[in-house]
Amino acid sequence: MPPDDYPSIAERRRLGVYVSDVEARVAEQFGEAVARRLMVGLGGQTVLLPRQPFPDHAVARAAGLPVLAWLIDHYGPARLYIALGPLHSGTQQDVRLRRAIMAHPGATNAVIAQAAGCSERAVSRRRAAMRAAGLNPPPAAPMHRLTETPS
Repeated sequence: MPPDDYPSIAERRRLGVYVSDVEARVAEQFGEAVARRLMVGLGGQTVLLPRQPFPDHAVARAAGLPVLAWLIDHYGPARLYIALGPLHSGTQQDVRLRRAIMAHPGATNAVIAQAAGCSERAVSRRRAAMRAAGLNPPPAAPMHRLTETPS
């Protein structure tokens, strides 16, 4: 997904896509742009939060010294995993598929699969996962049986 097309935290929650605690809290405190900078700079890594913030720390370089200071205040000096979030290719595929399901109400799984670039099975599994999570994806159109025409 190009950076402009990263789903917001609100959209990911609406679609039932995981949002990490660190990302959500940083976004609440500093805004989604700052949270995204943190994820782009350090996503998929475990960082060691020091006792005192310093400008050369990886978090300070990625998202700013105030973010590092806030993380230390909030989580204490600790090891902190920064999730990939919307940068992860699996999340990007999941978001693309969930968007296609919601954008094509009444479409068959085949039509949605073609629009999302995945298999029909992936569409039906994602619909089921969305229903299980309490979301209400539009139902798939019924499959029509192929019948032989009399000659």
